Order: sequence, then structure tokens, then C-alpha cells
Amino acid sequence: MLQVRGEIDSAIACSERGLRLQPDLLVAHTNLSKLLVSLGRMEEAERLYRHAIALKPDSAEAHFELGNLYCQLNRLEDAIDCFRAAIRSHIGEDSKSSGALEPECPHLSGYCYNLCQEALKRGVAANRLVFAQQLPVAEYLARYRLADLFLDTFVYSAGSAAVAALQAGVPVLTLPGIANASRMGASICAAALLPEMICSSQEEYERRAIYLGNNLDELAAIRGKLAENQSSAPLFYPRQFVRHLEEAFRQMWGDSQWAK
Repeated sequence: MLQVRGEIDSAIACSERGLRLQPDLLVAHTNLSKLLVSLGRMEEAERLYRHAIALKPDSAEAHFELGNLYCQLNRLEDAIDCFRAAIRSHIGEDSKSSGALEPECPHLSGYCYNLCQEALKRGVAANRLVFAQQLPVAEYLARYRLADLFLDTFVYSAGSAAVAALQAGVPVLTLPGIANASRMGASICAAALLPEMICSSQEEYERRAIYLGNNLDELAAIRGKLAENQSSAPLFYPRQFVRHLEEAFRQMWGDSQWAK
């Protein structure tokens, strides 16, 4: 409640009192760590998360939140290790070797569980799927940097998510359809000056995705091009887009019958 009201210092004091009363209370460690992160006190937060993991090594939340902290510090290898540990905490011991899915895992309910089941049917280990929790915007955007490639969906393509990925330096592979909702990803890639990431068929999309996954040098080259494009591509200059849109409106108004 204190955090919601913006009384961060008071919330930290309450959490610290709780830890003094119950030093082994896991939730107190994680809650206090989140508060410290919000104040930029990363070293203290990291120490508390690690203590929480020592108290309960199978705490998926502690591993996951520590991974998010490392994302903010750009310690991506450490973050990946933490996210993998969080996955292992949610999936049974058998899955570590066989990829089997524990049916009673509470975290993998609903669509998460269905996706894991479909992955298993296709020979993909369930523990290769990472389901991330909702985060504040800054942390959410920072997490994109963990990805190598953004695979856009077909019928309803990505909009703001594709823009966020490209801004984070992650290439987007897309396949435009007929309807406007299925063409957003292609428009965004074009505005990022990455036409080679726009496919013309599902077969090409699949081939391209597999090729980039197996040819990391070419994927790195595309990422390098994207980094260079961030200083020149229209996607990254919204003010220029606004000026062009305003000019188009003026031209349409000038050509219209109402303006005459």
C-alpha cells in the first residue's frame, strides 16, 4: 500500500522491520529488493535477491526478478542464467533431461500450458519456452535485448511491440497479409529500412527464420544495419513523420472540393 501511494522510503522501512522480525521470510526479501531497484540501489537489491535464492533455491520469482535486474544493468549473460533457473523452477525434474511438462505446474496454466503441449507434440522441449511476467515499461523494453530475432505473427501483426523490438536493436521478421491489421509489421520494417525482413509467403518466412537462426553472422549483420538505421530511418524520427503527415493532410485538403 505504501509503495502504491508513492511512499517508497516508508515501504522500505516496513520491509526492513519485517526482515528483522523474520529474517528468513522470502517475500520480504523480494519485496524489499523491488523497492531498492525502483530507487536505483542495484547492488543492495542484487544482494537481497541472492539471499532470497539461498533461502529457497527453487524460487522462480527470485530468479526471475534477479534476471530483470541484470537486464537493467546490461548483464545479459547473467540475466539469461537467471531466466533459465526460473524456468527450471517451474518445470519438473524430468523436464531438465527430457523436456517433459509437469501438468500441475500452476505457472503454466491456460495458453502457456497449451503452448508447451503443442511444442512437445512437435519435438520441442517445453523448457525452451520462456513465459515472462508483466513489468514496468522501462524494464519491459530492456528485456527485449535478450532476444535475437522477433518473429511476427501473421493474421494480426505486431504494432508497438515491433517498434519496441526494433528500438532495442532486435530485427523483426514479418509476413504481411491482406488486411490492415496484418500489414503493420511490414510497414514498420519498411520504415526501419529493413525490407529484407519482409517475406512474401509462409514458406519464405519459415525458410528465412530457420536460416537466420542457423547463420548468426548474417543475423549479426542485420542487427548492425538496424543499429546504423536508428540514426537515419523514418521509424526513429516521429517528428519527421508528423511533418509529412501534416503536409499530406494539407495537400488532401487543398485538392478537396471543400477547400475550393
